[in-house]
Amino acid sequence: MKRNIVYLLIACALLLSACTRDTTTQPLPSPTAQITNTPDAALTEPESSPQPAMSDAPLQDGDYTAEVSDAYAASSGHGWKEYLQITVKDQQIASIEYDALKDGKKKSEATAEEYPMTPHPSEWIPKINEALRAAEMPEAMDTVTGATMSSNVARKLYAAVLSAAREGKTETVTVDI
Repeated sequence: MKRNIVYLLIACALLLSACTRDTTTQPLPSPTAQITNTPDAALTEPESSPQPAMSDAPLQDGDYTAEVSDAYAASSGHGWKEYLQITVKDQQIASIEYDALKDGKKKSEATAEEYPMTPHPSEWIPKINEALRAAEMPEAMDTVTGATMSSNVARKLYAAVLSAAREGKTETVTVDI
C-alpha cells in the first residue's frame, strides 16, 4: 500500500512538472509593445512615449491646504472641520499640519469637556501628523489606532493637497468626503 502511494506521488510530481515546464524559446514582447487587432496580430511599438503621470509631477513651492466640506464637518465631524496644510520648499514637503477647527479652536488643543472622547485628540493628532510625514503617498499612510476615521480623512486630504501642490494651485481645496 505504501509503495502504491509513493508511486502515485512520483507520478503526480512528474505530471505537474511536465505541465508547468515552458518549452517555448520565443522571446517575450517588450513591455511597451501592443498587440494590434490585425489579421497577423503583429506587435507594434506605441507611437509616442507615455506622458508622466500627474503623481510623477514635481511639487511646486508654496503653501497648500485641503479641508473637508462644511456638509461633512456638520454631519460626520460634529462641527469640527478637518484640514491638512503643507508647505513645499525646493520641491519637498517642508512642513505638514493635520488638525481640525471648531469655533476657531484646534481639536488637538481642545479640553476634555470640549472633546470628551478617549483617546483624546492631543494623543492621536500628533501621530497622524507623524504618519503623514512618513508616507510618501496617501495610500501608504499608516492608520492611527483610536483614530481610524480621522486617518482615512487625512489620507483623502493628503491626496488632494498633493494634487494641488503638483499643479501649483494655492487656493484651499475642499474635499467632499
